[in-house]
Order: sequence, then C-alpha cells, then structure tokens
Amino acid sequence: MVLELIPDLLMNLTQVNTVVLLAVFLVFIVLAYKIFQALIKAFIVGVIAATFPVVANLMGMNVPLTLSSVMWFAIFGVAAYLMYATLSGGAKIAGIVMRPFRGLFAKKPVQKIIIKEKESSNKS
Repeated sequence: MVLELIPDLLMNLTQVNTVVLLAVFLVFIVLAYKIFQALIKAFIVGVIAATFPVVANLMGMNVPLTLSSVMWFAIFGVAAYLMYATLSGGAKIAGIVMRPFRGLFAKKPVQKIIIKEKESSNKS
C-alpha cells in the first residue's frame, strides 16, 4: 500500500511549482547542514569529555579508568552539550519572537534638567 503511494507522490511533484520546490530544497539543505554541525560539535564534546578520566588521573585524582567510566563521561558530556545547545537555541528564538515587543517594555530615558547659574552671580 505504501509502495503504491510513491508513484502517485512522484507524479504530484511534477505538478508542483518549481519555485516552491526550490525553496523547500534550500530549506532542507540549510537544516541538514545545521544538524550536521550540531552532530560534529556533539562528537567533539564527547571525545573531550571521554578524555577527562585520563587527565584527572594524570593530575592525581582517583578516577577509575574503566571503559564504563570513560563512556559515562562521554555520554554525560554529550548530554550536557545538547542541553546547552537546546537552551541556547530556545533563548535565541525567544529573543527573535520578543523583538517586536521591545519598544513596549523599554524604559524611557529620564531627562535631566540642569539649571545653569548666571555667570554674573558667580562673579559677585
């Protein structure tokens, strides 16, 4: 049943406006690139976190150098990075959403009134 839908889908794609198809393709490429960047960063953080037990032992700390402890640090490092990336992305999205409302909540500058004394009163 699913395989029967594929030719119908391909026939409908030929009827789609070329500009819309190009726009969807470009969005797909950008999202794929962003996801690839995030995966590479998560991998690098995992490798760095996995080396922590080795560095800690070299510094004199008593951290067991077993495969399970190295894997635990790697997984914990990747999880911490993904949580940071999620919160950071959420903050960026919230900033973009709230940008139109900044004018409503902005404090208006207080005008300072400076009274200048007359020069003649200073000379007297």
